[in-house]
Amino acid sequence: MNIQLSDHFDYKKLFRFVLPSICMMVFTSIYSVVDGFFVSNYVGKTPFAALNLIYPLVQIIASLGFMLGAGGSAIVGKTMGEGDKERANKYFSMLVIATIVIATVSSAVTIPFLRPLSILMGADESMVEHCITYATILLIGMLPFMLQNLFQALMITAQKPHLGFAVTLLAGCTNMFLDYLMVGVLSLGLAGAAWATVISQIVGGIIPLVYFLLPNSSLLRIGKTKFYGKVFLNACTNGSSELVSNISASIVSILYNKKLMEYDDVDLEFTPESLEAVADKAIERNIGARGLRAVMEGVLTQLMYDIPSDHTIEKVTITADCVKNGAQPEIIRDPEHAVRRAKLKTGKQPEKRSSAPAS
Repeated sequence: MNIQLSDHFDYKKLFRFVLPSICMMVFTSIYSVVDGFFVSNYVGKTPFAALNLIYPLVQIIASLGFMLGAGGSAIVGKTMGEGDKERANKYFSMLVIATIVIATVSSAVTIPFLRPLSILMGADESMVEHCITYATILLIGMLPFMLQNLFQALMITAQKPHLGFAVTLLAGCTNMFLDYLMVGVLSLGLAGAAWATVISQIVGGIIPLVYFLLPNSSLLRIGKTKFYGKVFLNACTNGSSELVSNISASIVSILYNKKLMEYDDVDLEFTPESLEAVADKAIERNIGARGLRAVMEGVLTQLMYDIPSDHTIEKVTITADCVKNGAQPEIIRDPEHAVRRAKLKTGKQPEKRSSAPAS
């Protein structure tokens, strides 16, 4: 049975209406995960690190589509509720065209600056080219990616959430299959993973575009329009929460990746007793599995500042006493380790230490 926005919603009907949208968000988020799986297993750890480092930048730009979709769907839906479907379609068409323009301009502006942006985000010489390769291809496909984000919200306004879910599901399956084909079978490396993502985003973005361009059974269709400055500004304002939410998550990922890079070539070891102590502490605080992260952060916070500033640290061992009583971890230092870490930072292969005594 078709559910309309004008219907009276109980919890059951609301859940049925929003479930496809929830699933859409889940499948949209798998792109970098699937790419990461195949790249880490078939290409190597350096390209995998580059993928994780640069993807948040792409996601920040793509989140502009979420902003226009979330903010614009409210305006279009309100206008339809007022009984002015013709004006609602003009607003809808204007938002689609605006997204196309923004995606094209943002990609063209960002691509020339990928090298300094990659370095700013923490990429070393061994990773920069991988970052540029992956991000360039994704930015070339930014238009369908941003359209996909836009239509996720507007499909609901058009009362076609199930169609939106079907398209997103098809796009996600396309990404997984092409990653397997291009990376696992054809050995196209990181570029293959990026093109697999772009093609899947074309499926997710262009199919809805064609659907709304042609006569359809929904409430919306792309047609003649003009630029409504006030409506566009209101859409940006209404959708700013979605934009800020996505940008903040991406910035956290960028900072987290940058901090992890500073742990390069440092072994971090947890004794079995320390892991048991972490679990015991979570149970003691009655915070369950979600509290495990809080316990771990309490143990590792100081190390996050010590390791990047002390390049002689070679190995850190977390013991049960560290978890239970706040004792200092066991740290092994080696002055030569600072030299090896410096060589890794510049992309040079560090010399292997000889186990034989000097003659």
